[in-house]
Parts: sequence; structure tokens; C-alpha cells
Amino acid sequence: MLKIGDSIKDFGILKVVDSKSEREIEINDFKGKTTVLYFYPKDQTPGCVKEACSVRDSNSELLAMGIQVLGVSGDDISSHIEFIKKYSLNFPLISDTERKLSLQVGAWGEKNLYGKIVVGMMRSTFIVGPDLKIIKVWERVRAEGHGEAIIEFLKSNK
Repeated sequence: MLKIGDSIKDFGILKVVDSKSEREIEINDFKGKTTVLYFYPKDQTPGCVKEACSVRDSNSELLAMGIQVLGVSGDDISSHIEFIKKYSLNFPLISDTERKLSLQVGAWGEKNLYGKIVVGMMRSTFIVGPDLKIIKVWERVRAEGHGEAIIEFLKSNK
């Protein structure tokens, strides 16, 4: 998993969708702004819904701080569109079906799920600075209240 001070590298082109449109995203879209990349296992699952809604409820404050938020999972665009509509998500979701970004940052790997070791997306969050360097990492994120935790960190580290 990437650590504080490491840089995000080129991950190619990924599809991203929000409530209005679908587009492509690449590393240059992160340059010059602070970005929250939060990785979650699967659209529509209970923990992921709690986390997405927490981030949704915090996003207007994050936007006011000049922060862009991007959710990332291995789900496809059509799944993301349903998730966005059902929960009125007000931030884009990246479809990382080939794990280009999640493998690079270390968000894809072995995890313990109900006592079994499985391979999948690990709930984790990275704050990427305007210079593409990691300024904060949350491993094993607590889904509930995560949006507030992000804001608290950013306010205390201005």
C-alpha cells in the first residue's frame, strides 16, 4: 500500500461517471488539486452504502475547501450509475474493473472477510496532494462517519 510521501503514477485511462455524464480520467486530472480517492468493495452493499452516504453528506464542505472526491471500485459503469441514482451521490465514481489504480495504490489484495481470507478491494482512502504525492492514508476504513473523518483531517492539516 502506498504510504505518505509516495507518488501516484500513471494508471492509464479509466472510466468515471457522475450524476450527469460519463467520461474518462487520467493522472493529469489529479495534478494541481487535492483529491480524495476512496476505495470501496462493491456498489449497493451495506458498508459501502454507509460510506458513500457519509462522503455524500460531506462533499459540499469538501468542494468548498477545493477538494475533489472520487470513489473507486471494481464495479462497471452501469452499476455505478444505479448506485449514484439510488443514493443521490454527488461525486464521481471510477470504474476500476481491470484494477489499474487499485493495484498501484495497494487497495486490492488479501483481506479477511467473515473469517475467510479473500482477494478483493480493501476499504481504504488516500488523499493525494496537487503534486500527486500521498498526504494521508486510511487503511481498513470505518465506513460510518468516514466523510466527517476526511474533513476533520483536512481542517487540522491546513
